[in-house]
Amino acid sequence: MAETVIVYCKIPNGFHLTVKAADGVDHTIRINGPINKQPSDVPVVCGHGATRIPKDFWDQWFKEHQNLEPVEKEHIFAADNKNSGRDMARERKDNRTGLEGIDPKKPGRGVGPAEEMKKALDKLPSQEGLV
Repeated sequence: MAETVIVYCKIPNGFHLTVKAADGVDHTIRINGPINKQPSDVPVVCGHGATRIPKDFWDQWFKEHQNLEPVEKEHIFAADNKNSGRDMARERKDNRTGLEGIDPKKPGRGVGPAEEMKKALDKLPSQEGLV
C-alpha cells in the first residue's frame, strides 16, 4: 500500500488540492474542513477536518503551494499519523481563518441585535423619492 499522510484543514468547507501529473493531467483531491460531511477515517480535531491522502501527492502539492496563505498560516498542514496530527491541531486551534461564524453576543462593530439595528435605522432620514 502507498504511503499516506493526514491533511488537516481549518477552512470550514474544506479545500481542493490539485497537482499536474507527469502526463500533464490535473489530479484533484478534496480535503475535508471541519463542517464537511465527506467520509473520513480521521475525526474532526480542534476545529480541523482531516483527510488521508497519498504522501507523494501531498509532497508535490506542498512544494508548489508552500507560499499559499492557508499553508503559511497553518490552516492546512499534514501529519504522518493521527497522534501527531491531533497534537498539531491542538497547537493551532486558536488560529483564525477569518471564516468563523459570528458570535451573536459580540457580532462586531456596527452590528447588533435586530431590535437595536431597527431603532438605529428608524433614526435615519427618510430615503423616499431618492431612488
